[in-house]
Amino acid sequence: MRDTFLRPLMLATAAALAACTPSGPPGTIHFVGRVVEPEPPNATRAEREALALRNRLLEDKPVQFRVSGTGTCKRLRVKFGDGTSTILWNANLDWDGRPDTGALVSHTYASGPGHWRGPKTITAEPVENCQGGYAAVDTVVPEEMRYAVMQPGPLCGSIGAVRAGTVISAAPINTPENKITFSAFSVYGIAGAPGSSASAAFPFPGLRAYSLVFRVGGPGGQVAQGGTNVPFTVAQDGDLELCINDDIPADNTGAWGVLLSVDERGAP
Repeated sequence: MRDTFLRPLMLATAAALAACTPSGPPGTIHFVGRVVEPEPPNATRAEREALALRNRLLEDKPVQFRVSGTGTCKRLRVKFGDGTSTILWNANLDWDGRPDTGALVSHTYASGPGHWRGPKTITAEPVENCQGGYAAVDTVVPEEMRYAVMQPGPLCGSIGAVRAGTVISAAPINTPENKITFSAFSVYGIAGAPGSSASAAFPFPGLRAYSLVFRVGGPGGQVAQGGTNVPFTVAQDGDLELCINDDIPADNTGAWGVLLSVDERGAP
């Protein structure tokens, strides 16, 4: 009977001692970056161009990132710059140049509403028994995304969620740019009526009449003037809408072709 009572006690004591055992010296993060196919020696121009195409960072294409440095981190976090991250446990950071060394993690940048192409900041940061850190910029290509703002139609249309710190800018798709006819005497592209300030009869008073307007977070959310290469920084998380600043939308005809750029480097 005595042995029956002591065995659980001994096991519990051993587990407690193991939990208190030091993890050893912390690993140190020195670098994070995407794993790409290396250029072979004496590559021709055609071979280099083909390699560049294969190494593009694309939507819906799994890629690997390598975190390297010295030692082993008990836990570290890799942030992919699109609002997602992953934890690596017991990550050996030693990289000797071989493809399978260093700490490797896979990720896929998804497509669809709320998933944006463009620049991202990829970050490796310590969590437990780990130190240092590193951030690098990579870009999901092609960077620009195309949207059509058709009239007659709603004044605002949601195109996906954005995060605070994201920088948005727009440009016309075509040259000369597509325009919307607001009336017989008012035909404008995304910049709207030059030098105008819309009255209280417009949905966005104070901004240019008949122009593209960005809105984040719906009615009462952040509003910013749109136009050609007029960037704005998103101040809050929410849905991004492309809007038209018009007081009488029922008589509109035509469409804008909008080339949108989304830079998430400053978003957490």
